[in-house]
Amino acid sequence: MKITGISGIIILTLFPILLSAQTITLHYAIHQGDINKVRELLNKGYSLHKKDRIGNTALNLAAFSGNIEMVKLLVDYGAGIDDKDDRGNTALMLSAQKGYSKIVKYLLDNGAYVNETGKNGRTSLMIAAASKITSNNVIIIEDLIMYGADINQTDDNGNTALDYASTKEIADAIQLAGGVKGKELK
Repeated sequence: MKITGISGIIILTLFPILLSAQTITLHYAIHQGDINKVRELLNKGYSLHKKDRIGNTALNLAAFSGNIEMVKLLVDYGAGIDDKDDRGNTALMLSAQKGYSKIVKYLLDNGAYVNETGKNGRTSLMIAAASKITSNNVIIIEDLIMYGADINQTDDNGNTALDYASTKEIADAIQLAGGVKGKELK
């Protein structure tokens, strides 16, 4: 079908609005945790690769909410596992921050890049070390290091994950899992 004339101009003008409406609908269903609705929308061709108006990716929303079944669904449908939101966060970073160890492990098992840097050069390991959310942080730190997180990687200010450690328990976990000796918690 060839689109010409006024109808073509109208369709081309409305196309970004239609995409925005689709993105809003999909992201709302993700936020609500409605797996069946999300699956239905994806089967209708709604894009996983569009960000919402404040720069969130679909996968980042699911990871931040802690909904592992939603994360699995989106990854199965081709969500970019290392896609960043407008603040520079990946789904791995957000789930590490929130203490969602099962999501962290799932993302790592499915190829998330463990040393990806976000805002200010921070990695998922640094974010997990700084977080005071939950006791899952030790598990997350151990998993990140097991999957190759560089404990000596520095952020834009020269800080390592050990510098970010929010508690002695977390510092000990980094040292034990990473084989670091002699560095004191600041």
